[in-house]
Amino acid sequence: MAIPRKTAGMLNFERQLDEAFPERRRPDGWIGDPDHQGRTSSHNPDDTPGARPEWNGDPDNIPDVRAVDVSAQLGPDVRMRAVCDHLADLPNLGSVVRYFIHDGQIWHVNNGFGPVPHSGDPHEEHLHVTFAFSESADDNTTYDYHLEDLMATMTVDQLLDALESPRGQALLAKAAGRGVANQTLGRSKETIGQDLQSDDAVIGRRFDAIDGKLAAIESRLH
Repeated sequence: MAIPRKTAGMLNFERQLDEAFPERRRPDGWIGDPDHQGRTSSHNPDDTPGARPEWNGDPDNIPDVRAVDVSAQLGPDVRMRAVCDHLADLPNLGSVVRYFIHDGQIWHVNNGFGPVPHSGDPHEEHLHVTFAFSESADDNTTYDYHLEDLMATMTVDQLLDALESPRGQALLAKAAGRGVANQTLGRSKETIGQDLQSDDAVIGRRFDAIDGKLAAIESRLH
């Protein structure tokens, strides 16, 4: 019997998550456990005798799984609800995603990905994504989820909360020890990324994405 596999489209989504949130909690849940196996779920593989997938209409005989659960622990100050709102606004998302669920809300292609209350499992601790029911979605390795844009939409307060945490303070102390703390805040985003990513990849990348808000950051840190 063939071994169930993730679709290429799912792997593409996971790869982009890894790139955007290198500190996110892994592994992702994808293959159905006994509870899922007893009901219809996209965590269950198609083309498998006795399995109950949501969709079994592709032309191949490969046991594909089309759902993934991504932990809400993406990294410091990264909120999964912000990810959901971002996904819902992406162009042509329905070509690769059928629906996703988080914290009692569901965003479905049939509703234009507008959030509505979900009566089933609320998926409070993770994001559940079911990918689109098509062979083209299964094979799509190029759709860009633009997850890096989430860094650019962080508020000043969110960034400052990160900087004022023990981890952020350690980073600033390290920068001050090199005599670059205040100069760094006034530099271009390219230099900020180079200086801070060497010490802390997550906070460094956030500085790189918020060049336009550096004046507000600097005023509050003085």
